[in-house]
Amino acid sequence: MAAVPNAWSRSNTAALDASIARVAANDSTLTSLFVLPNQSLPTAQWQALCQALKSNTQLRELYASGHAIDEVGALILAEALMDNTALEKLCIGNSTFGDEGVAAMAPGLALNASIQQLDLEYKGVSHFGVKTLIEALQDPMSPCRLTHLILSRNVGIADAGAKLLAEGMRVGDASGSGAEVVPERKGEFPGLHHLQSLSLRECGLTASACIPVCGSLTELDLRGNCFASTTGDNSAFVAIVEAVAAGAPRLERLQVCPLVALSVASYIGGCMRCLLYTSDAADEE
Repeated sequence: MAAVPNAWSRSNTAALDASIARVAANDSTLTSLFVLPNQSLPTAQWQALCQALKSNTQLRELYASGHAIDEVGALILAEALMDNTALEKLCIGNSTFGDEGVAAMAPGLALNASIQQLDLEYKGVSHFGVKTLIEALQDPMSPCRLTHLILSRNVGIADAGAKLLAEGMRVGDASGSGAEVVPERKGEFPGLHHLQSLSLRECGLTASACIPVCGSLTELDLRGNCFASTTGDNSAFVAIVEAVAAGAPRLERLQVCPLVALSVASYIGGCMRCLLYTSDAADEE
């Protein structure tokens, strides 16, 4: 999929207007649109872009991260998503997007069959936003089939949000009291059942968290969470790893904190058929 250099918006409204015009014209050479954080994104332009998305069949990626998109803006996007059949990757908003933004966008996402990757990193989402997202996608009639969900750097998700995701994906309960794997129930929560990649980096998880996994998951990022024990007892984390291994048989990439990984490295090596990444450098490979 070829990216077009002049599809990248610059720090002037004329450039963004030109990009929006290309989206409206269904320009076949414009497959990725990045509205950079230093670019102004007025309400009128956002509305025009969303309107253009309704009939566009060429744009595959839309990134407008770092921009303050309020609840009304999210509703406008939701309407566009109901009609759009081409977008595959979506990342919008900043830390003020929050649960309200997720709630406004979710109904449109649930009716969209093309979105595969949703990036909500550092968007001010808590467990309430996670609950709203799951509820929107749980309708068996929803055509949404997310394969990549990024929730990194939303500390408000915490253990409560992880539990909601775990229940939505029909996964193992890796709590401090022991690990239990709940069989998947196919046909339920269709929007999450097909996840291949999930990032919960720096989401405020503890050793008592239920770790969300499912049979289709191949990549899981848990870095930046507090799984380590101050006493040196890592039995809780071992239980987490065991549940992940049982609930995600296709897992190829597990990312965890370096110190915790080193302390249970021998156990992980024996129980998981996956690669273990522990540093940011792994992301650059």
